[in-house]
Amino acid sequence: MKQRERLCEFYSQATNNLLDSYDVDAAHELGNYDRYGNKILIENNAEMNIFFDYIALYQKVGSKRNIVAWRLDNPDAINKDNKKVVSELERSRFAVLRLDEHLDRGAIRVTNLITQEENILMDRALHASKKEGCFFVCSVLNMGDYIMTSGGGIPVDPRSSGGKSFLTLLKPCFDKLKKARSPFTKEISSCVRSVYGFCLKNDMLMHMTVE
Repeated sequence: MKQRERLCEFYSQATNNLLDSYDVDAAHELGNYDRYGNKILIENNAEMNIFFDYIALYQKVGSKRNIVAWRLDNPDAINKDNKKVVSELERSRFAVLRLDEHLDRGAIRVTNLITQEENILMDRALHASKKEGCFFVCSVLNMGDYIMTSGGGIPVDPRSSGGKSFLTLLKPCFDKLKKARSPFTKEISSCVRSVYGFCLKNDMLMHMTVE
């Protein structure tokens, strides 16, 4: 909980600056820009979270993620309390997690379908939603004994027609994602753009709530 709070505090400092600088470009790339109304289409906090994750983690300034470039320009945003979680955020990886088993205290045993690694995910809101058996598409931070998400995430029910379509979309990305040796490459950014863009254009997060 402490690490989640520290990550939220760090993000809150970066949010307005990054959105003001990159939101229109990101919306054009993801396909959620209304050219007729001249506005970005964001329906709820769940959509905003993956939209911001895309800007922070999958767009870049030079060779750096936007969030890394922002942190370098704002050195006071990092301190001894948040250093670990911010460092892991900057190394975070795109993941497709299978939610295998709900454990105690907000823990979920998961398998990353890209790497086949099994981890303990700490996420109280996702745990409370009781989506065992579903997939969760997100970016993950390796905190040592557990992983946590960067903030945005997409629950996918493989039994639903929408979930099946979504997983079909993911298939061409899997080989690129499995071969990636770095958490942030042109190929990964392209895959994330396709996946997140599909979600935003098809209202996959319309009924998702974020606590």
